[in-house]
Amino acid sequence: MEKDNMKLVFKDVYGLDIYEVNVLAEQGRKKVWGLQTSKGKKVWKRIPSSNDRAGFMIRVMEYLISKGIKVPRVIKTRFNKNYYLSSQGEIYLLTDWVDGIKPNFNDHLKEIVITLAKFHKYTAKIEANPSSVFDWRGIWPATYEKRQKRLSEIKQALRGNNEVSGGLLKSIDYFLKKSKSAANSLENSYYHVWLRRKGAKTGLCHRDFIPQNLSLTGAGELCIFDFDTLTMDIPAMDLRKLINTCCKEKGKWDVEIVKSVVNFYNSVNPLLDREWEVVFIDLMFPHFFYSLLNKYYTESVQVANYNIERIHETILFEKSKKDMWKDFQDIMGERGEY
Repeated sequence: MEKDNMKLVFKDVYGLDIYEVNVLAEQGRKKVWGLQTSKGKKVWKRIPSSNDRAGFMIRVMEYLISKGIKVPRVIKTRFNKNYYLSSQGEIYLLTDWVDGIKPNFNDHLKEIVITLAKFHKYTAKIEANPSSVFDWRGIWPATYEKRQKRLSEIKQALRGNNEVSGGLLKSIDYFLKKSKSAANSLENSYYHVWLRRKGAKTGLCHRDFIPQNLSLTGAGELCIFDFDTLTMDIPAMDLRKLINTCCKEKGKWDVEIVKSVVNFYNSVNPLLDREWEVVFIDLMFPHFFYSLLNKYYTESVQVANYNIERIHETILFEKSKKDMWKDFQDIMGERGEY
């Protein structure tokens, strides 16, 4: 949306004047602007979503606010609508600006994990129509199988004729073995029971609960942004992503970080040890390596842009998890429940 058109829309739809516009982020159809308006700073976001999904996302945001979770307030239009629908069918959401700093795992791990635990706890019983939210409950085995097959296909296609593909081929057999081991472990784990057990903790996953989508306010509250990828699933998915991302920043698997995540999370939304085992199984699957390899192969025409060091770091990180099951036993043993 052009700046002049934006000003007209805001005057007509929100009754606001815009004085300054800055693009904060842009990826594909998604775009975010920071605005200085006649009623202070706001955030204007184009959401690549259906009406049903956008409506559900806003209801979740409002529900979390009612539970005391810091989330940007959605500003309604003059016509009492939660979002603006353009003539091209694009959905735009206006929210308050939240002042704060980007948290980091070194200084704010406790706040990040506890906020994630609260998010999971409060959304545990939320249900929605299939058209309103992604539903990934029960798809992990099929996802593992699909990714194993993809790794095998890429292995056959790569020829090792340059430094990048050669480095990947040297490690692909190791990670194929790890992915198959994770799939077998998942099949024999508590995963399927977790999904069907009455009172089990399932609900919403954020899918991108990282410092880039969080803000620590001056009052010490952690504000959550970016609800575009809300998905119905067990909380293990968010926990695996958070632990992986946090440890990868350190460059290696860090048992002390993992132990802290388990303890902080359980202080708010405790999981059974068998449920934590599912988290560790998902950590065993080489998600980072798969993503890197799949991206490299599908974007092979841009191979010159690939950083050999990044590939090497990813492989070393995934391989640093070799003692993770001993760590799991130690962590659960300290809790006296395993």
